[in-house]
Amino acid sequence: MGILDGKVALITGAGSNVGREVARRFIVEGAQLVLCDRDTAPLQTLTMGGASVVVEERDLTAAAACEAMVTRAVDAFGRVDILCNTLGIDPPQALDLVRTSEADWDRILSVNLKAVFLSCRAVLPIMREARRGSIVSVASQGALLALPGMAAYGVSKAGVVQLMRQIAVDYGKEGIRANSVCPSGLELPSRDRLSVLAPEQMERRAETMRRVAPLGRVCTPSDVAEAMLFLASDASGFITGAAVPVEGGATSVLRF
Repeated sequence: MGILDGKVALITGAGSNVGREVARRFIVEGAQLVLCDRDTAPLQTLTMGGASVVVEERDLTAAAACEAMVTRAVDAFGRVDILCNTLGIDPPQALDLVRTSEADWDRILSVNLKAVFLSCRAVLPIMREARRGSIVSVASQGALLALPGMAAYGVSKAGVVQLMRQIAVDYGKEGIRANSVCPSGLELPSRDRLSVLAPEQMERRAETMRRVAPLGRVCTPSDVAEAMLFLASDASGFITGAAVPVEGGATSVLRF
């Protein structure tokens, strides 16, 4: 018996490395899933194992798309118990403020923050009617401290943390919890970064992350998925408004 037996979970950005791993873990734990991404091709390799799964291809930066996604979930399964937001972009050309174009700023904030807001807004009426629900969103270590040369990304992820706190405060008395996870850079970077990093740069990146984390290794999609599973499940029933670091202790250390 899984800890999500009987639960309906909606996962946005499900085609990402983290999104697919969250889907795999939730399937094992018995959830019924609605998987949404603007590119669903990566989901074709996901082993469903006979689970009840609906796949939706949508651009969630539009309110109508978010509302249609939630309607599809309710039509398929009757409710939504869990919303996991794993979507996000990190275009490498967006650096510090002076070197970030207005177009890149708008796009990053639209995907990383606005789409999370719209997804939450679309699902909240369903959760409020049921008087229960858990929302878990992927923020970043960059929401807890400033990452040099990543201004728009850091601001967007800090916004996700605050959005989860706001939902926790505004809807807690209706049985709705909202939390964020704040991972460090993953062993395999985002598609945006992967497209510009040479193999030697990838190794330097991994070595830096191993060195700064007290646990001495790089964050994996599984690390993030396990944290999201805990926060989505009833095991974390008295936790809300939290920003959980998933970074091997890196933000606890001041290095000189």
